[in-house]
Amino acid sequence: MKADKVPAVIAISALAAIFVPSISANVAEADNALYFHQLCALVSASKIAGDIPTAAQDPATAITELHELNFTTSPKEWRDKFKNAAATFDKEKVAAYFSLKPTDVNSNWQEAWQHWVAAFKQTGDPKTTPQHIKDAAHDSLAPHQKQAMHIETAKALALALNLQKQRLTVLSKANALTTQQIKDRLLKAAYGEKATEPVFETAKAFTGYDQTRKTTCADDKATSAAATLACLCIQDNGDAPPRPCGRNMPNTNKWNSASQQNLDTAAGDLLKACPSAEKKPITSNWLGQITTQVRNSIRIINNNGYLGETENGSCTGTAATGVCVKLNGYTNDPTTHKGKLKWLDDLESLTEQLRENEQATAQAALLANQIVAIRDTTYGLAATLRALTAPQPISVTAAQTTPQHPSAASLKTECEAHHASQADCDAKNFCTYDETESTDKKCKYNATKAKEKGVSVTQTQTGVGTETTTEICKGKPEKECKSSDCKLEGR
Repeated sequence: MKADKVPAVIAISALAAIFVPSISANVAEADNALYFHQLCALVSASKIAGDIPTAAQDPATAITELHELNFTTSPKEWRDKFKNAAATFDKEKVAAYFSLKPTDVNSNWQEAWQHWVAAFKQTGDPKTTPQHIKDAAHDSLAPHQKQAMHIETAKALALALNLQKQRLTVLSKANALTTQQIKDRLLKAAYGEKATEPVFETAKAFTGYDQTRKTTCADDKATSAAATLACLCIQDNGDAPPRPCGRNMPNTNKWNSASQQNLDTAAGDLLKACPSAEKKPITSNWLGQITTQVRNSIRIINNNGYLGETENGSCTGTAATGVCVKLNGYTNDPTTHKGKLKWLDDLESLTEQLRENEQATAQAALLANQIVAIRDTTYGLAATLRALTAPQPISVTAAQTTPQHPSAASLKTECEAHHASQADCDAKNFCTYDETESTDKKCKYNATKAKEKGVSVTQTQTGVGTETTTEICKGKPEKECKSSDCKLEGR
């Protein structure tokens, strides 16, 4: 950094340590030097304001490429449907094209339709298929791998579209301020609401300028940063104090409260003495530091605020009274501050909007980067999916296919749980309450009832295993009892 190039904020912070408000009997030379540098920075801002940073990366291409990959990994019969499709189809025609009712067409059909038709045109002919689709190499995958590729691509596209929706919402906030709007607001705060160029004009910088310094240098008349600068820095024609904003300040043209028609020349000379600055984007951090310094520089005396030095609560421009701007009714209650320095209020509001704009821009850029990363990952899926083996058929054993039924023994045990209640016993499809039973074990298993009620029972066969029987083949020759639904009794 060159010795003569000192950043404005650093310079102002350093000056704050050097220029301490005067505690002498009178306002002295250079007592308002700190304010001069603060106000110069704000007045110069409209001239040095460069383009504000924008969310430069647009992920639209990445989303289009995801649509193309999603389309090309879809089943061929689906892709072939688009041979005669046109981007100009309306909702009704799209529905008819797919044999649907218009109410069955998704609400976001139009965007999807445009991408599908475009993807078919791009990929329908191998000769014109874009290189990035060929590089994805999904055509070399096995059928089960292609299916997995399509599923993952569809998921990636859905995620990217959701992120893009969030990004567009955020961008609406990021685009709330343009560079020109910022410059215009800085210009009006610096030179007055009616200013159209960065030139000091008394009638625009002040509201109701009336020559008299005491009444002109008040919150209702000094309504721009340049007007405030004039009140704090133009030397009174009585020469006391000399050069209130620094001994190197121009003082050829002074303020005569009795006859001063305008301050165009005197204020113009002061503004020329402001340090030069290079063009740069105006950030919330830069603007916020200076506006905070100005706000914190206001002193409250007897329920009035003062920007600049005063000895007796007056701002007539003399050493014995004060060289300042008086803010009537500006007290320790923050609610009294609004509107007392409207130009400062406007710059503080702009600072907050710049901060929101910067945060939204950064968030939009982050979302764009995420979308591009999703595209890159999805286009590299083929290499990973080549390692995916085909699903193997499941081997089913006879034991797995044989229905499992309760055994007669387990049903008998269940019946024995209902000896105490005939109603509960008879309610079971395989139990009967025997009133003739002399013992208290009256609920008994009834195989005949179980058969009539369709209860299948597995009976244990010695040396054979288990079989489900629904019919006992009494009195039949062994040869006739071979069906799966019956067994030879005793076998």
